[in-house]
Amino acid sequence: ILEHEETQGTLTKVYSKQLKSSVLLESEILTKFIKGSLDIKLCDISYADRLIIFPYKKTDDGYKVLTDVEMEKDYPRCFEYLKKFESVLKKRADCPKTEWWGNTYPRNLNIFEKQKIMTPFNAFEPSFAYDSVGYCYTTGIAGGYAIILKPSYKIDPYYLIGLLNST
Repeated sequence: ILEHEETQGTLTKVYSKQLKSSVLLESEILTKFIKGSLDIKLCDISYADRLIIFPYKKTDDGYKVLTDVEMEKDYPRCFEYLKKFESVLKKRADCPKTEWWGNTYPRNLNIFEKQKIMTPFNAFEPSFAYDSVGYCYTTGIAGGYAIILKPSYKIDPYYLIGLLNST
């Protein structure tokens, strides 16, 4: 997780806690990231300038991880940054052998770009909010969960959030 500092044309200056320094990375491959109960509150998502590298391209079938050739050619700064953590990334459970920079469980990546109702994983009271931006997030203890309404449902998502948040 990187902290956004400033955008400089096609590059974004981010702070890396792992490197304890700022780096310039290609903006196009970075996406906004939210963390469960830190960012998702009752009727509100408070984006805190977190970014992640999202090394995928959209296809007709969803998302496909970028190849090393594509990473090197189109996103050399990001690829060089990720290479600094290659040994650590390769040790992740179920890590892909070739595209080690990708998500270990890349299911339903298209959900991120959609508008959705979000709630943090460890909400001790109703904390539903509407994501109109398409934030990226994780599930589990530090993450959250999403509800995506089918287009055929004729319910206003804000009305549903009101119901879900009522006690």
